[in-house]
Amino acid sequence: MTRYFKPVVTLEVLSTEQDVAAMDLADIVHECVRGSFSGNWNSTTCEVSREEMIKLLEAQRSDPSFLVDDYEDDCERGEE
Repeated sequence: MTRYFKPVVTLEVLSTEQDVAAMDLADIVHECVRGSFSGNWNSTTCEVSREEMIKLLEAQRSDPSFLVDDYEDDCERGEE
């Protein structure tokens, strides 16, 4: 049986830039590691059920079939 996980990664940034959120994530990481930003990383991970994973993927506008086993079979049976 496949297990599903939801990791949440948070990056707190301290900088002199006003609109860091508009920057590309790779640029933010670069500035935290080698540039002029200070960054603090935190993460949490929780296990979620198959049904919850489907809902989470749909909320992100992702197709659950790429990650959830036998999702197409559920659709064919009308169990979506």
